[in-house]
Amino acid sequence: MSRSGPADGVPNVPNVPTVGPLMVSLGPLTVSFARVPTLEQIQAKNPGVGLGGRYRPPLCEARSRTAVIVPHRNRESHLGHLLYHLHPFLQRQQLHYGIYVVHQAGNSTFNRAKLLNVGVKEALKDEDWDCLFLHDVDLIPENDHNLYTCDPWNPKHASVAMNKFGYSLPYPQYFGGVSALTPDQYMKINGFPNEYWGWGGEDDDIATRVRLAGMKISRPPVSIGHYKMVKHKSDKGNEENPHRFDLLVRTQRSWTQDGMNSLTYVLLAKELRPLYTNLTVDIGRDPRAAPRAAPGSPRRLRDEMLHKPPRGDLPVPLSLSLSLSLSPPPPPPRSPAAAGNGSDTPGLGTATGTLGTEPRAVGTATGALGTEPRAVGTATGALGTEPRAGGTQPKALGTEPQ
Repeated sequence: MSRSGPADGVPNVPNVPTVGPLMVSLGPLTVSFARVPTLEQIQAKNPGVGLGGRYRPPLCEARSRTAVIVPHRNRESHLGHLLYHLHPFLQRQQLHYGIYVVHQAGNSTFNRAKLLNVGVKEALKDEDWDCLFLHDVDLIPENDHNLYTCDPWNPKHASVAMNKFGYSLPYPQYFGGVSALTPDQYMKINGFPNEYWGWGGEDDDIATRVRLAGMKISRPPVSIGHYKMVKHKSDKGNEENPHRFDLLVRTQRSWTQDGMNSLTYVLLAKELRPLYTNLTVDIGRDPRAAPRAAPGSPRRLRDEMLHKPPRGDLPVPLSLSLSLSLSPPPPPPRSPAAAGNGSDTPGLGTATGTLGTEPRAVGTATGALGTEPRAVGTATGALGTEPRAGGTQPKALGTEPQ
């Protein structure tokens, strides 16, 4: 539909009014996740929504044609909550809109930014959209004043205040969650990066692209950009990206080569469902990830064993502990001077007993469990010591000095 032309079947349609029958509930909204609505229930509440999740205001020309693009995998309940709240929210704003859900096929690592690139490319094949809203599936807007239209001068970050962050902006350059760009702005930053596999980093990369392209980030007031996040556990296949900081360092020199101009994918299916357009795509896999073996295969079992953390709490058997504690230490190496001309008997000055060692003077003798010197001086036994004065006769086992 032309921006200046009439809506289908409605001649001389006026421009959208500032206040209308669908806009009486503007303002803060109450968002609840107590029950997951079914698609049939959502469809019944939104009879004006056509196939592919398309809607046009019936009594006026829309203020904007907005495509909402949602990256998705294994989040069916979250998608139900989003569709339940988002359809009436967009209709109250008198928008001509369509919702695209981009589903990543397979079980390779999730790539949010690349899925958004795919969604933008496929959506622009359908219609000349004015505004592209890039929308996480688990974030629900909580204020009707948060208009889903684009800033004509700068990319807009809509999710300024999420309950996850205490309804405040976590840091000045944060660009995650929900953002909006015109098609021209999107192409000016070369779209989103394709190399961020797993959680984290891509939103900071996008903020850097905005700056490098000579634009700034636009935001609604914190009191308006409120979003409530659906609680969930961490996703399998969307683990923290260990390479994100290395990639961010390269953004300044890589952003013109990594993005829409390098996007590759295979569109497996495009379905016009009652509440949204479903795009199932194969976007490949992380080139850094090793190929995974099939479940139950010997290689998979081996890989799982190798990646198990070591058990540091296993007790040492008592018999092994006693054996280790009672085993005698190995004899120290003997120097040629101590060994005495290669002889096996201790040389002058040292003799070794079974459980102890004694210094030896000239004329010493070695006993089994302890030895006594046979000359003037002092001797140390293995189990006791006896001082010897000059000329004193030792009392060792009844022997006399020779």
